[in-house]
Amino acid sequence: QSYAVGVHVNQLKQLGGEPNSAEVRLFIAERLKWHGLCPKGWQPLPCVQDGSCLQRTRRSVTITGRCA
Repeated sequence: QSYAVGVHVNQLKQLGGEPNSAEVRLFIAERLKWHGLCPKGWQPLPCVQDGSCLQRTRRSVTITGRCA
C-alpha cells in the first residue's frame, strides 16, 4: 500500500530541502508510525528520485511512498 504524504516547504527546508533524503524519509516514517502505519519503516517510490511523482504547491511537497 502506498501513501502520499505532504511536507510543508519550511519543514522540508529544515530537513535539508531534498525530498528523497534520508532525513525526509525518517521524518515521514516517524509521522506514519504516530498514526499506526508502516511500523517497519517507509520508503519513497522510485519516481520520487526523478521528481516525476512529486506534487508541489507554494506551501507543500507531496511525496509518495510505501511501507518497507
